[in-house]
Amino acid sequence: MSQRDEKDLFSETTMTFGEHIEELRRCLWKAMIGLLIGFGIGLSVGERIVDFIQSPLKRSLEEYYSNQAKEQLRREYEGKVSPEVLAMVVERGLIPEQMTIEPRFFMQQFIEAHPGLAGVLAFPAYPFRDEDVANAETLAEALVKAGKQRERTGLAGIWDGLTADKQTHLIKGTGSDDDAELLKKREALAKIFDQALSRPDLYDETTFAESMKKHAAKDELIKRFTKRGENNDNAEVRLLNWFALHAELTGDWFDLNAESANPIASPHPLLVRARVWRDLKNDRRIKIKTLSPQEAFVIWLKASLVFGMVISSPWLFWQMWQFVGAGLYPHEKRYVTIFLPFSLVLFWAGAALAFFFVFRFVLDFLFSFNASMGIDPDPRISEWIGFALFLPIGFGISFQLPLVMLFMERIGLFSVEIYIRKVRISILVIAVLSMLLTPADPISMLLMFIPLTLLYFLGVALCKYMPRSRSPFKEVDEV
Repeated sequence: MSQRDEKDLFSETTMTFGEHIEELRRCLWKAMIGLLIGFGIGLSVGERIVDFIQSPLKRSLEEYYSNQAKEQLRREYEGKVSPEVLAMVVERGLIPEQMTIEPRFFMQQFIEAHPGLAGVLAFPAYPFRDEDVANAETLAEALVKAGKQRERTGLAGIWDGLTADKQTHLIKGTGSDDDAELLKKREALAKIFDQALSRPDLYDETTFAESMKKHAAKDELIKRFTKRGENNDNAEVRLLNWFALHAELTGDWFDLNAESANPIASPHPLLVRARVWRDLKNDRRIKIKTLSPQEAFVIWLKASLVFGMVISSPWLFWQMWQFVGAGLYPHEKRYVTIFLPFSLVLFWAGAALAFFFVFRFVLDFLFSFNASMGIDPDPRISEWIGFALFLPIGFGISFQLPLVMLFMERIGLFSVEIYIRKVRISILVIAVLSMLLTPADPISMLLMFIPLTLLYFLGVALCKYMPRSRSPFKEVDEV
């Protein structure tokens, strides 16, 4: 049986509580100085850091809106998108947007810039179409009534301009409930009114002024009517005739009930649907937004601080291990120099995995709910910075698992047999940690759980196969 001295063999190597506090103070001061130096360097490149941190979010937003654009094109082309159109999205990074435009406005700009194109770019402004006939039955009755009263009105002028056959057809069609007959009447009336709107003699000044007497802008409209022939502007004639006819049919321009019952639509310019292509990278929806004046400044400081922590992390880890090593026995302190570089590599590997790999799947998963519910994302920079920093740090810390296992096995707290025997409990603990160290989504949890599980078995292998020196406790037993 081995004999031991009553004197503690390592009593001279251990530290008192006061010595631990003093060592902690020294390490904290040194770590703080290193962090401040890193923070100062980070302030000089803060803008680039913020842009770099935004890159995963911008990339996911670009992919989200690119997929949205392709789906929109498939709906427009009924699933048969032409290759040249699809290439606009896939290859050139452009996205389409459907807009309603007023061609006359653009034509005016072109003609002012290039007067020689005036005749080439002519088109029918303010057309009257089938959809502008809101109530064909009422409109036909109004025309017939105006023709019978023989008063000088625009409706009477339109009636007088009709052939006898058309007049007879309108009179016979009045009061019909047949849908097909009403549709034909609507098309016929739209054609009649579209032709009548171009007539400069449809109204004289007295009749036009009478029809405009209740309109809020009557003075301006009457002035425009007086000068309508000076520029030979057919579009102006059509618009003024339309104003007068609309007022003549409604009776009171601002009577909402009469407006809703108006048999023709209110005057409006020709509007057409057009597709506009925008550069996705310059799309305002890709720009990350702030909601307060000081938010950008705070983000700049946070990003600079994080950058300072990253570049000073070797010094910070060294101070941490120096504090831990100060309370260890000589045979344990050598693990500090062995574990420090591996600890840094594992921390950076975990953070890089989260930033360059995990973010993409997590954001795609979260944005898929936006797509399914038809809600476009509008992320704030402050919310994203918190998410972008928390996840990589969580991954970096969790990746220390194999070193922690090896360290605890080397100092005798656990053994390989315990690690293997408690594997089910360990996997459960890893699942709980993965849930706590990641946001509330299953993708990020799984992407942390799977590597940690593999790292756990890596830790078991390191404990079993990594060479170790002879324990000093055995040397004591042999004395």
